[in-house]
Amino acid sequence: MIKKVKLIFILVIFYAPAGILHASPGAVSGQILNIEDSAKVAALGGAYAGLSNDLNAVSYNPAGLAQIYGTEFQFTHVLYYLDTTINAFTYGQSLGKAGFGFKWKLLSAADTARDSSGAELDDFDIRMAQYSIGFGIPVAERHRLGAVMNILSEKFAVKGINNYTKDQTDGGVGFDIGWHYTGFRGSSYGIVIRNMGSGLKVADEEAPLPYQYVLAGAHKMSKFNFSWEAYTGAETSFAWKCGLEAELSDYFRARAGLSVVTKTDFTLGFGIPYDNWDMDYAFFPHQDMGLVHRVSLGVHF
Repeated sequence: MIKKVKLIFILVIFYAPAGILHASPGAVSGQILNIEDSAKVAALGGAYAGLSNDLNAVSYNPAGLAQIYGTEFQFTHVLYYLDTTINAFTYGQSLGKAGFGFKWKLLSAADTARDSSGAELDDFDIRMAQYSIGFGIPVAERHRLGAVMNILSEKFAVKGINNYTKDQTDGGVGFDIGWHYTGFRGSSYGIVIRNMGSGLKVADEEAPLPYQYVLAGAHKMSKFNFSWEAYTGAETSFAWKCGLEAELSDYFRARAGLSVVTKTDFTLGFGIPYDNWDMDYAFFPHQDMGLVHRVSLGVHF
């Protein structure tokens, strides 16, 4: 019975209407777009569009890709709810004054549902993939513009007793556009429109992507970095996020984040930079579904 409950939870998390998940007016698709993968960004509560000064800009504000220097790689592993895993690979490359970014992200959930006696009922397999390609360019002193194309695919497969099978596969394309401005005294700001484009099918009906209109900022104060985002979109009329990073030493960064959508969530994490390497960790506790752990390993040269 536990396995059956687990299956129901996974279906609700990734396939139910947004009204069930986020108390919003309609269903959305492409939920993988909303799942943080970078441990650094997750530890800051997801508030990154105003900062966006590394390869993670490909997911939060593509205009920030113009701030990449050299070559950057990042691999992330996420232990998500109910034994679901997420893996992501991100690549950033400086192209003179411009910048290029690529991301691959895959969510996997597979298990066997059983009845109370332990007899097998159904095997299920959920796969969600995201491929992102983006560019950022400077357009004036301190001003940058950028755009990203997100290619999505989702597959839900069930194999039941008596060789019963059911497969549902769909795909879609979304776009992000962003503006980024580097101000004075360590401040920067961003405006982003996320997830514009065709939706995917949810319960055999096409649903829009979780579009967002974002205003964001970041402020450096001595050894502290504060970032914030406020947005509206398909899933909420208004939400905000903020994060704080403390540079405790040359080799350690402590981070904390807060997000307020339909409820208040917090995250904690840290970063360990060493030479050209960075290791980041984020921890998110969910009251009902357990803990989420994220680990990212990055290198730049």
